[in-house]
Amino acid sequence: MGLYRFKPMPSGRMGIFWTVAPIREAAVVEFGCMGHNLYSGGLLRQGGIYEGYGAPLYTTYIDETDIAMGQTYRLEATLRRVVDTDRPKVVFLQPSAVPEVIGMDMFAIANLLADEFPETKLVPLGHGSFAISQHKGVEEALTAIVKALAEDVPRSQAPTFNVLGTCPDLFNFGADLAEIERMMRGAFGMEAICRLSSACSITDIRRIGAAHINLVIRREGIPAAEYLKKRFGTPYVYARPYGIKASSAWLRSVGEVLGAAPSEEFISAEEKLLYGQIDAPYRTLDSNAWSYPEEAVLTIGGHYDVVKGIRDFAVNEMLTPYVGVDINMWLGEYTHDGDELPGSDASGNLGIAPYLGVNIAINGAGEGWHVHYTLDGSAPTQSSASEYTAPITLNDSQTIRAIAFSDGGLESREFSATYSLMSIGSAVAKPRYPWNGKVDIDCEVKGDANRHYLISLEAIDLDGSTNLPVRMVVGRGDPTAPQSPANEFVFGGRGATALPPGTYRFTWDADADIAGDFDFANVAVKVS
Repeated sequence: MGLYRFKPMPSGRMGIFWTVAPIREAAVVEFGCMGHNLYSGGLLRQGGIYEGYGAPLYTTYIDETDIAMGQTYRLEATLRRVVDTDRPKVVFLQPSAVPEVIGMDMFAIANLLADEFPETKLVPLGHGSFAISQHKGVEEALTAIVKALAEDVPRSQAPTFNVLGTCPDLFNFGADLAEIERMMRGAFGMEAICRLSSACSITDIRRIGAAHINLVIRREGIPAAEYLKKRFGTPYVYARPYGIKASSAWLRSVGEVLGAAPSEEFISAEEKLLYGQIDAPYRTLDSNAWSYPEEAVLTIGGHYDVVKGIRDFAVNEMLTPYVGVDINMWLGEYTHDGDELPGSDASGNLGIAPYLGVNIAINGAGEGWHVHYTLDGSAPTQSSASEYTAPITLNDSQTIRAIAFSDGGLESREFSATYSLMSIGSAVAKPRYPWNGKVDIDCEVKGDANRHYLISLEAIDLDGSTNLPVRMVVGRGDPTAPQSPANEFVFGGRGATALPPGTYRFTWDADADIAGDFDFANVAVKVS
């Protein structure tokens, strides 16, 4: 996002400084007065460019005689001292406002002085006045840099990339660049050659033509990318991804241009990690009552690509519903007629009907949204997947994939989970003595030692639709143990509740969204 403290809107001169100042093995010489230079240095520091980072900034100073007579001896003297002292590979020459207004030709001056400094390349830059904005200055500086400094080099043997447009006039530029490099490394195993311009050297820029693809993260970098495409045949992708879905789509679009698909294993792991971090707040918010305006309003200001990226993230991800599931395992029914002691079998157990199934309720359908799901592992679409209208009964291990689609063409992120039916050793109800209308529930579950369980046992009054919590049963295995039948364990629970007359269905109720220590996301329970 643009840094709002940079007001009024900076000129093209500041855009050029923000572009060239981070470049190592270079120096910047401004033909102008000391005040301009000090102000420029202050703004560069606000953008994260401090002394010792990138190219040192020098000024020539000018007085009335220089202006009236068009003298350039101060510039020549400053260049000689900078070259003798710093030995830079490149000196960027920049006029301040006054030399620009009176028409001093920095390009002609650079040509005249080039022979005097054979070991140092002089790169003149224009627009010291207020004729253009900072963004145009960034664009012209990026283009001038690649035209003046890119050398004819062979394509790198290992796939590599350049990042064009990472400049310190945008907030958090360093972290954004680091994230792009991390994603490219994880998805393609690729490393960057040149990060133009916030983290590069003159040597990097000279090798910029060796990369296999250019990643343009702001529109000011498009002319430079077009030049590199024409000269070296390097393709480019222009996008600034924000959000989980957009980042995954961006990686796949890069893969299409490269002709090499990104690692879906990496993308899946990243999505799982990030969604896992945000799912808990979603579940917390979902349990509260909220009041919203008829339309959500989001106001953003800043750079075009930043605003567009955040807007797309807000519309395509933030405002889409959270899709999750609730699992309800029906164990059986029991009818209690009144105060008389209920009958029982020889073991003292009450009669409970056989296992009725595992019901999966999918959340996420709201006004204007419809959830579609599949049970065969295929990707859900509006045309091919079933629309969710009622809880789904599972009688075998199955994979559920679900997406919410809006009437306006938006879609949520996908929910996906495979449910493996595991065994309950016993689930019985026993009358309490002396009889007081209460029933003890004994249960035993055989599970995997490297899973954690959190299960609520309830008695549901089918006549009055009342849920009577009996007991919460928690099972906890050893997460470090390998997954194998030898590591199965058994845990049990017992609870009692007063049951008024009526017909009850005893259930295991497990929330598939439970995370952290208790992970029930991929396990359902079945009576053996």
